[in-house]
Amino acid sequence: MDISVLYVEDSQESREEMLVFLNLKVKKIWTAENGLQALKTFSEVKPDLIISDLDMPQMNGIEMVKEIRKENRNVPIIIVSEKCDFNYVIQAFNSGVKHFLEKPVDFSQLEACLAGYEKDIQYEKAIVKQKNLIKAILDFQENMIVLTNGKEILNVNKKFADFFGFQDLKDIDLSDFFVREEGYIYNIDGNNWLEYLLGSSNIAHKVKLLGKNRSESQIFFIQINQFEMEENYFIISFSDITELEKEKKVIEHQAETDHLTNLYNRLKFENVLSQECIRSSRYKNKLGMIMIDIDNFKKINDSYGHLAGDNVLKELVAVVNFSIRKTDIFTRWGGEEFVILATETDLPGVALFAERVRADIENHNFPEVGKVTCSLGIAEYVENEPKENFIKRADEALYRAKFYGKNRVEK
Repeated sequence: MDISVLYVEDSQESREEMLVFLNLKVKKIWTAENGLQALKTFSEVKPDLIISDLDMPQMNGIEMVKEIRKENRNVPIIIVSEKCDFNYVIQAFNSGVKHFLEKPVDFSQLEACLAGYEKDIQYEKAIVKQKNLIKAILDFQENMIVLTNGKEILNVNKKFADFFGFQDLKDIDLSDFFVREEGYIYNIDGNNWLEYLLGSSNIAHKVKLLGKNRSESQIFFIQINQFEMEENYFIISFSDITELEKEKKVIEHQAETDHLTNLYNRLKFENVLSQECIRSSRYKNKLGMIMIDIDNFKKINDSYGHLAGDNVLKELVAVVNFSIRKTDIFTRWGGEEFVILATETDLPGVALFAERVRADIENHNFPEVGKVTCSLGIAEYVENEPKENFIKRADEALYRAKFYGKNRVEK
């Protein structure tokens, strides 16, 4: 039989008689003369099955079985004993014994018993082998992988365990690892995170998760696939897209930012303006706009060169940034023109704001070119007004400021 056996017997005569039989029937045999020796051998060699006497010195069979069951709940244990007292037999079975044979042993009964256990042992080995194969396949994957029935974790790969620092499947709870941030999904308080993910209508998600040190987060793209043959079994894959997300943010920043001044560009401003106009109409918030144009900028470029002109633009942005609030939206409209969207500000407030900006620019000494002035046009948003009209009114006010002598604010 393709099984290994640990035989525990203090009587040399009984041991030799049993070994004659076992050597003919099983693949591998280890022997021990008492319970303590058996425990040590069991931990070292992990036999498929144990045959043991009950009455032994140092540690009897029942005590040995109880200790073995702390380490392994499933290994078959057959007791052979001259004691057939009913209470003693019940005590043996309660401790974890699988089978009881009376001495002298009927070897035909023992052979039948071993043959029956062999089937179970080979089946268990096949399951373990399959699990190990699955684990090896999972560990080979670059992504973090979770196998689940939707309520509990059945298996994870090494990458997953290493990232979160989990040692045991029963310890896995990701509730505190989700970073709550707009654009990423995160666990809802009180819900099982698996049920939350699987219950979502989306089949793919982006999550930001903290690792085992809880210091730095990484971004993962989650895909959930259901087993075709098993309705309630799923594979959840976590693909690390942290670097891709960083690159995406850089590209998005470049697409919406003026490269010279690092302000929003015109396209981004128009998108933001649409949102602010909707918000203003919905919540009755005041919204003001300031259009700024540098006076005689062509003359600056012609007299000092385009590099000096670029430096003026950057210096002006620094001056204005010092004057505006964090909630204001400052944009390069194009060329030497800029726009400030002043949130929660009515026309009188915008007028004071614009005058302060104008004065700050006029009083600033620009390296290379000295004094620079600007003309400014202001407008207040009218509820439900198309954004194009809002821009047009501020632009017309700017035109009047130019027409009436420059270096002034018009509304």
